Amino acid sequence: LKAYDVDNKWGQAALERMIADLSSNEEPMPGVVLPLTPFNSGEAMRETAVGSPQRAQQEYRDHLKSCLADVGIGSVTSTGYSNLTSVQLAQYGMLRPPPAFNYMCKPETARDVPRFLNRLLGLSIADQQYLFNYFCQTLDATVRMAKSQGRYEDGIEVLSKQRVRVDVRNAIHEDRHTAAKTTYMELEVDDGLSWEEALQQRQQCAEELRAEGADDKRVGKVGFYVFRRTANYGGTGHPLVILALEVVKAFRDSKVTSYRVLRPNQCVGTQMKEYELLEKYKPVQDEVAQEHWDFWFDFLHKGCLHGPKCSVRARGSPCQFGSRLYKKYIVSGAVLPVLKTIFEVVLGSAYGRDERGRKNAPRALRAKTVDGEVVVGLNMSAHDAQAVVMQVST
Repeated sequence: LKAYDVDNKWGQAALERMIADLSSNEEPMPGVVLPLTPFNSGEAMRETAVGSPQRAQQEYRDHLKSCLADVGIGSVTSTGYSNLTSVQLAQYGMLRPPPAFNYMCKPETARDVPRFLNRLLGLSIADQQYLFNYFCQTLDATVRMAKSQGRYEDGIEVLSKQRVRVDVRNAIHEDRHTAAKTTYMELEVDDGLSWEEALQQRQQCAEELRAEGADDKRVGKVGFYVFRRTANYGGTGHPLVILALEVVKAFRDSKVTSYRVLRPNQCVGTQMKEYELLEKYKPVQDEVAQEHWDFWFDFLHKGCLHGPKCSVRARGSPCQFGSRLYKKYIVSGAVLPVLKTIFEVVLGSAYGRDERGRKNAPRALRAKTVDGEVVVGLNMSAHDAQAVVMQVST
């Protein structure tokens, strides 16, 4: 099972969600399908005695709880409801069949993917298949939701959608034992999203929604919107324009719809609730959206959202507010020989601390440049990067 490579943050989140669904008897994530005929202790699949799909799915959940408890993942206790008939359910006012077992699992166990995979081997082949299939479906749904929210691959900062160029590359240290070099690099990152790329994103989102069975009204909300407040933002003669893509819901019956908002100068995007989207923006046709989109895409290549009369630029200072372009400062190559120095300089600096005086350690960054070069290094602020270069180079 090691070959599946699911022992990561997404696998942990999926296992935790699967066990939480079983514990609370909730519906699984959108995209996860429970069979209507449960598997019974590794024997042949049987038709449920009650023809209700709800009863069949509840029996399936109860069986999975029992399987997990049998191999030491959580524990079960009987609820006493296992033999209620449909008439009795109606008398008790129960809208769906209750669980036969209460299931409990410690939080640390619910995220222990290696233990889960190893304990599966203690079950019958059929039960292994059913539990692992449920887990894999939940993992797929978890990753799909993370991608729609624009937060997939959060463990290491990955510049996968942006266009990246190397502006500066200097060797700052050479290990005297191995001659391995440590390199300081400045990357120019273009966060822009062209009109053609925006259309592709909209089409992909619409296709995914239709695959889920979404109606035309829901699919139609995926598209382009302009800012309601002003049609002359920053004195440019153009309103702000966005592309709204529906985010995959964590629960089937969720009433709240969120959108990932992309802009001509922002290809990764942020999240916005539907009520906030419709309050601040209004939908527009593609012809109108393209005019504004192309303008902002070109203008923000080197301009800023303050517009052509930016007071900061008027004083001769640079202003990158809302610009497509920004810098990343990284130390790459043979980082290990100077790692202690890097952390001491960065974490010892007063620069970049929050209101409580806390500061994050340098974070790993991976990017592929427009020339095809893969760059990996420790990312830090410009101020800290210069301090590191001075310390390491001496």
